[in-house]
Amino acid sequence: MSAAAQARGDMGVLTTVTDMIRWYSALQDTSLLRQSSLDMMFAPGILNDSSKTSYGFGWFLSPYRDHPLISHTGGFRTGFSSVMDIYPEDHVGIIILSNLQRAGVFQLAKEIVGLFDKDYMPASRMETGPDPDTVRTLLLKSFYEELGLNVDTTRKMARELHLPFYPLKDEDLAPFRNITDFTFIKAIKPATPKPDIFGDTIQGIYLYEIKCSNQPTRYFAFHLDPTGKVVFLDYEE
Repeated sequence: MSAAAQARGDMGVLTTVTDMIRWYSALQDTSLLRQSSLDMMFAPGILNDSSKTSYGFGWFLSPYRDHPLISHTGGFRTGFSSVMDIYPEDHVGIIILSNLQRAGVFQLAKEIVGLFDKDYMPASRMETGPDPDTVRTLLLKSFYEELGLNVDTTRKMARELHLPFYPLKDEDLAPFRNITDFTFIKAIKPATPKPDIFGDTIQGIYLYEIKCSNQPTRYFAFHLDPTGKVVFLDYEE
């Protein structure tokens, strides 16, 4: 790595898992940072139009199933890869450092948290059950297809859904087009519906396996509010 690269914040951090555990521990209280600073780090960014983004001060923020997830990957352009996932309600932190850029650390972290709590099990490892509401499935399939209509529509929908996704060209919409299979896997119903990290109350989370022509199989979680509106779409795998 060049000296110039080492000076960059996104490339020049040389660390160990032990050091990262110390960093994780320091983020759990005010021993290092003031509470006001922690609150800013772990809150969604607010745009000029008052909409919320999925990025705080240095962290990606999203619901994962019915829990908040704070995370960030690393190793950009260096040949390494890393991820740090924090589940604040569970007091769980997962840190992975790899010397392989394509190690799939993001998915590996999800596999690990699935061992900790079966509610976090990757959707691809779940057995599909009977679909209790085929009408809802048709509506969600139609909603998913809308994401593939055109670039402008997708950008608008992604912003409303707090997604870190900004298509640049028509080819970027291929994952939402030519659906060949849209299979219900499981419904997760919070015992007590509560606001997610963006302030939307979630009444149900619906997991689906989605296949499109010439695309890898993907797994998505549709987060619905009490009116049945999709307020968040999580690309889990």
